[in-house]
Amino acid sequence: MASLNVAEWSPDQVAEWLSGLEPTVARYAPGLRERGLNGTKLLMLRCDDLEYLGMHVIGHQELLLEAVEHLRNFNSIAKMCDGFGASCWLENVAADYCIVSSCGLSWVYAAQYHCDHC
Repeated sequence: MASLNVAEWSPDQVAEWLSGLEPTVARYAPGLRERGLNGTKLLMLRCDDLEYLGMHVIGHQELLLEAVEHLRNFNSIAKMCDGFGASCWLENVAADYCIVSSCGLSWVYAAQYHCDHC
């Protein structure tokens, strides 16, 4: 299983996460994997980066950037809770469950990465 720390994700792990998003964004996963989009680069993405990476439809860019923003928030909670165990993580993530699910992140996917970390 992958690390909870998104910055440590490989291009394959980023592609796996992208594949869990809605189909309009998930279809870009293979191309972004081929271009070496890892976790560190994912967390720093901007619109002009997406143009360069081959995502030219503005609506698709917006969907991905919104999902990345939620992922940044998720990553911040994980770092904040590091060392405090599952209860800290669950308190913070449960409060944001609606946000996480609204951007297309799978709750099961998020939980499986948490369990690997604890």
